[in-house]
Amino acid sequence: MKLFDPTSDTRASLLRARALFEEGLALVDAALGEEPGTAASAPEPELVSPKEAARRIGCSDCTVKRWCREFGVGEKLRTGRWVVDFVSLQALRRRQGKQSS
Repeated sequence: MKLFDPTSDTRASLLRARALFEEGLALVDAALGEEPGTAASAPEPELVSPKEAARRIGCSDCTVKRWCREFGVGEKLRTGRWVVDFVSLQALRRRQGKQSS
């Protein structure tokens, strides 16, 4: 069962919407100073525990939790447990390394 019948009018509208979306992504890339297409193809977040993130980068889980609070690379869930976006954490570490050089 089809949810809708893509008539020529609907198809044209959908194609225009996609074009506008892609144009918007190009503007985001330009605003971020990145190559066209990079923001749209940004890696998906890899969610890990603070303990796992700390093990991977060689610091304490308390440090990872502090970075989550200070830099927004993770969040505390309603259950009280922390979850870390490891991709964002790695990007933060790269930026910190560039600033200290």
